[in-house]
Amino acid sequence: MKEITSNQIFDFKNKFISALKQLAANSKRVSFIIVFSLSIVNISAQNGSAVTPTVMDVKAYISSLKNSNQRTKASASSSQYIENIVFGIQPGVYYYSGVPKTYGDIPIKLFTDISSIKNISTANILKDDIEIVVIEIKNSSDLNTKIDLLKFSDFSKLKYIYILSSVNTTDQNIANMFLNYNNQYSIFYKIEIAE
Repeated sequence: MKEITSNQIFDFKNKFISALKQLAANSKRVSFIIVFSLSIVNISAQNGSAVTPTVMDVKAYISSLKNSNQRTKASASSSQYIENIVFGIQPGVYYYSGVPKTYGDIPIKLFTDISSIKNISTANILKDDIEIVVIEIKNSSDLNTKIDLLKFSDFSKLKYIYILSSVNTTDQNIANMFLNYNNQYSIFYKIEIAE
């Protein structure tokens, strides 16, 4: 049988300690990478979805539906329906400064402004049949406000977001206002500057 000397034990002990130190250093690196990755995911989640919506002027949007390559009765009737829901008189809810006012039995239109959206998810309004939300932009500072579409998650039939702006803006400025966008919504706008 081979005899173990004290130098061999000491050498084994040094190698073992060295291996533990290396393992600790590697685990610190792995921990740093994990924390860094989770931070990036958290920042991304706070910024909302990375998908930027396609936003068009309302007339261009309706025209694109009319001129689509799929000239079926369904697409023709959908453009007429959107024209009617946008420009026609419909049962609606007006929600400004936390006060809802409902006109009609089954409202399909919701009128609000940027400052009222923050409380829209907890508002006591009829949400089940709302198909379009008309959001007023009253001044240029409103264009810097983010609209989190998760606030509208209780609106099961919501399909259209219509921005009515009293200030000049662009498709891109409006598109940049939205957080948590998904393809469930069509977003269009109109600029109406009072003279």
